Amino acid sequence: MTARWHDVTPTWDGSAATLRGVWPYHTTAWGNLVADVFGGRFRVLHEPDHGFYAPILVGGSLADDGFLSGHVGYGGFLAPPGIDVSLRAQAGAVRDLASDLGIPCRRLVTTPETPRDTATGAARQTVLVDLTGGADALWASYEGSVRTAVRKCHREGLRTRRLGSADVPDAVGLIRATQRRVGAAYEVPEQLIERLACDETGFAVIVGCHLGQRLLSVGVFLRAAGRAAYLYNGWDPAHASLGANYLMLHDAMRVCAGHGDHVLDLGYSHARGLREFKDRWGGRPATVTVLDRSASIADHSAKEDELTS
Repeated sequence: MTARWHDVTPTWDGSAATLRGVWPYHTTAWGNLVADVFGGRFRVLHEPDHGFYAPILVGGSLADDGFLSGHVGYGGFLAPPGIDVSLRAQAGAVRDLASDLGIPCRRLVTTPETPRDTATGAARQTVLVDLTGGADALWASYEGSVRTAVRKCHREGLRTRRLGSADVPDAVGLIRATQRRVGAAYEVPEQLIERLACDETGFAVIVGCHLGQRLLSVGVFLRAAGRAAYLYNGWDPAHASLGANYLMLHDAMRVCAGHGDHVLDLGYSHARGLREFKDRWGGRPATVTVLDRSASIADHSAKEDELTS
């Protein structure tokens, strides 16, 4: 390890509890799982002079000959309260880390809480839903069309339940088919869903909505530090009129809230119809910013240095 950056991976989950902005994507559980499935190595590096923590994926099919800060989901540098973690600060820290490690940063993805600086980079809109007010408050926060759709699901006899290992083939088939329809960047590996389905720590929640024995909708959620993230979704277009996704997401929110989670990130969707669906759940908009490749990150950092000099 370099003199400036220290490897704190073995103690990371304990340290993370003291930091602001930690989401499930920052955890050792998620980092190691992504590394197992896609190759590479999950590491957390700490730069004590500025207080930054950098959860990164090094190598593998996702990072190639470099590293990522945001490996399937978002990443970004973290710090204790009071330390600047703006996009400008993160871009500068990534540039310094790449220099110290001697390998390029292939992507930086910020958390939803990261303030949007005047910047280059792809701004991705997501929706954060407050889960703290109880079931009645959550229900009241939905648009009327959501409440109507959930009631329709109940009338039509749809039911939800937590999915386990035996459900993985059907769940993966539904998710992959949906990814192909919406033009997703990659196809989810079955091993990833298998591992999440076997989780017994509460980190993963997989909810399926059924009509009889037929799986119509599935949602995969990750949980940590009081926050939940909506990772994957799949639905059966042959039964789209039943609106199974509405009941699935409604019940998944209730599960997460019941476990004490205070916010759910519904995630970014490039398809307009999916974005409109997520906007109906009473959440607040947030921005996740993506800087790709070392050149873009360095350019952004340099521009911000000029603006603040």
